[in-house]
Amino acid sequence: MGLALLDNVFSGSGGIAKTLHNLFGGTGTIANPGTETYNPLNGQSATAPGTSFDTDPSPPENYSIKEIDGSNILKTDLKTTIPASDVTSEIVPEKSTLTIGSSVFTIISANPIKSGNETAIYQLQLRK
Repeated sequence: MGLALLDNVFSGSGGIAKTLHNLFGGTGTIANPGTETYNPLNGQSATAPGTSFDTDPSPPENYSIKEIDGSNILKTDLKTTIPASDVTSEIVPEKSTLTIGSSVFTIISANPIKSGNETAIYQLQLRK
């Protein structure tokens, strides 16, 4: 997603685009919680295992003052984008998490950004 093009333009030891991405971004993991089900016949609950997948998020950044409304988007929220091709299971708002290094964020929303009819990236709203 853009990195390969920049790597071709700024080639060197791994490419400047890749170097900048590794310094300010890096790989991450999105984890979805397991789903709980209840069986009314025997009165027991069971939890299906959660899912996770690795992704290559852009470096998290602050929202602009214009975007912060104090209820949906808080001053401390961050935003990042991930390639749609990385998404292998549903992202569950307010339950899924994104871990980058030692930082764990709750995903508040995942908005698809399309190119034509296909989703190209997801913009994620993150909260600590």
